[in-house]
Parts: sequence; C-alpha cells; structure tokens
Amino acid sequence: MGNSTKVVRLLPGGDRESGLTPGGHAGDVFEGDPVEAAHRFFNEKRDNIKSVRAGVYEGSAYAEKVVNYPCDEMAVILTGEVEIVDEDGTSHTFGPGECYFMPIGFNGVWRQSEGFRKIHMTASTV
Repeated sequence: MGNSTKVVRLLPGGDRESGLTPGGHAGDVFEGDPVEAAHRFFNEKRDNIKSVRAGVYEGSAYAEKVVNYPCDEMAVILTGEVEIVDEDGTSHTFGPGECYFMPIGFNGVWRQSEGFRKIHMTASTV
C-alpha cells in the first residue's frame, strides 16, 4: 500500500498474487457464522481524516447489528446481496452492480447473503 499519488487498480479477487486474506471484522453478529476475507489496496492517513481505505471484501451469509458505524463507506456489490436496514426499519437491498453509501454514525442491521463480495472505500475521522 502506500503511494497516495498513484492510481490504484482495485481487483475483485484481491491481490494479483495472494488474493484475499482470511479474517474479518464482523461486529454484533446475531445470525450465521461469518467467514470473511479481504484485501486492502490502499490505507493512508489524510489531514483531519484518520484513515482512507480501499479494498475488496468477501464473506459468508450472516447478519449483525450495527451501532455507530465508524466510517463513511461507499461500495459496489460484485456478487451476492446485502440488506441494510435503517434504525427506523426502512430496508434497502443491493445486488451485483449496485452501489451504496453508508454514513459514519449509521445504526441498523447489516445482512449479507452467501458468497457476498464488494469493492469498497472508507474514510474515518475516529
């Protein structure tokens, strides 16, 4: 990762040589047993922003309660589906080729299908 003055190609399969790295960040899971993998193509601190990250994520089916989401996130769904439910109960479902923006401080539910994969960018001030 590193040089913030160069264009970065985000590949759906992660790093050309090593692919995706097992691991994850599932929060307050209440459905399923998430198996996750990711690759971070970009990760740097910027002025008043703690971190700007870009990468690819994939995971198995699960659902979690999201409390005070720690970053702004924009993502494009590559495979699978995600249902994001706002605190007021409004449900949004996104599938392949669709894009969402989830703001810092979001509260609600995240529910993803089996074989879910996204390319994402996040920015955090916390």
